[in-house]
Amino acid sequence: MQDIEKIKNQLRSLKQNKEKTEEEISFLAQQKLDEQNILDELAFCINDAEKKYAKNLLDQYLSQSSFENLADRDTIKQLVDMEILVERIKSYLKRAYDTANPALPTNLIQQLQFCNEQILKLKESLGLTSSDKNQQSWIADWDNLKKKCLAYHKIHGGETYTRCPKCQHMYRILMKVDDKEKVSATFFQGTKLYNKKLFALYHEKRLTQEEVAEILGVSVHYIAFIYEELFLKELK
Repeated sequence: MQDIEKIKNQLRSLKQNKEKTEEEISFLAQQKLDEQNILDELAFCINDAEKKYAKNLLDQYLSQSSFENLADRDTIKQLVDMEILVERIKSYLKRAYDTANPALPTNLIQQLQFCNEQILKLKESLGLTSSDKNQQSWIADWDNLKKKCLAYHKIHGGETYTRCPKCQHMYRILMKVDDKEKVSATFFQGTKLYNKKLFALYHEKRLTQEEVAEILGVSVHYIAFIYEELFLKELK
């Protein structure tokens, strides 16, 4: 598994990332690491061609939706594995059909049908398709969108960076505070979600990384990053 600092250094060296902030680079690096972890854990990739196909599929699915919890990520791994298996079965069937006396193996045809049914179910569970779009009301669509928004906010609630659903570029949301009373923000340092006392409890092992992440409403990856990049440097 790649080290996240190595990925961040690679991203910083790219021309299109020269103007990006450290928070943006960290976000992109974590996203790249998560994607690589999914690819590394696939069961059915046996050669470079299948790995390339799997990466293209994963990029396609991740561009359609965000998968914020471990259950969704496990499901998408199953989906990509099934897609690879279907392509392999199709390849076997094509070779069988191209022989001088073609006779398609019945067991492979049955396996292909089973895999396609499983792919449809997995896509439906991830919200990538619908068994009957004509019957799916706008209320159901809205409820599904709200669930995804709440799941995203649970992990990224303190972040002000988001991704444009059309162009996929990162941008930052700023709030105007001219007409609001200003008070001390004990859970922020600059634009970073951070509370020194909370991280001190984590440093003293009185709270776990998961507990701190739950309190702040972020991922454990964010806690690890802020602990290393902010708290420990302040401590020194």
